[in-house]
Amino acid sequence: MARFEDMLTDTRAGLPAAPDILILGALRRAAAELCRQSHVWQERLDDQPVISGIDEYDSGAPSGARVERIVWVKYNGRLLDDQQLRERELLAQTASVGAPRAYSVSTSAQRFNVWPTPGVADTGVLSVYATLVPLPTASSLPDDIAAEYRPGIVALAKADMMVLSPGMPWHNPQEAAIQKDIGDGWIVRAKRKQFGGAHTQLRVAPQRFG
Repeated sequence: MARFEDMLTDTRAGLPAAPDILILGALRRAAAELCRQSHVWQERLDDQPVISGIDEYDSGAPSGARVERIVWVKYNGRLLDDQQLRERELLAQTASVGAPRAYSVSTSAQRFNVWPTPGVADTGVLSVYATLVPLPTASSLPDDIAAEYRPGIVALAKADMMVLSPGMPWHNPQEAAIQKDIGDGWIVRAKRKQFGGAHTQLRVAPQRFG
């Protein structure tokens, strides 16, 4: 994993006297914005055991990240994405016990529900592939994302610092607009990589966590 601290030197240029703690916060926000808009951070999360009588499961997001969207869910290797329901639709299903055939994303937390409710005979695992966003407390990003999109993250962080700090030595709305344009260009580039045919994981319309 690449540390946000390693981007400090690049980001300090044009931010005279700005404390590192503020710059790090801006870098985290910038990385989150890029990941949220482009879905560029995607991972298969750790498999979870299916538990008899339990129909609600944690998203399984890694430390320092949260799930933004679920791309697919599998039960014992079988895709459930053709049966991705809205939460209210799943709750409206007749109570039943058996091997999971559908799922929905909870609007209240980083969790998802399956239907039917697994029974004693329905052993196995649930696998989730999801897009992720770094938390405000994150210390790092995956190496490949940091390496490819570092200029965009740095530009967005600079824009954030320059426009939101009136009265500070680094306040510079004109330069902020320039840096924002640069950062937005990198977001567009990341989106094209995910949705323009170069990437094939997002085969289904993903569902956002609330």
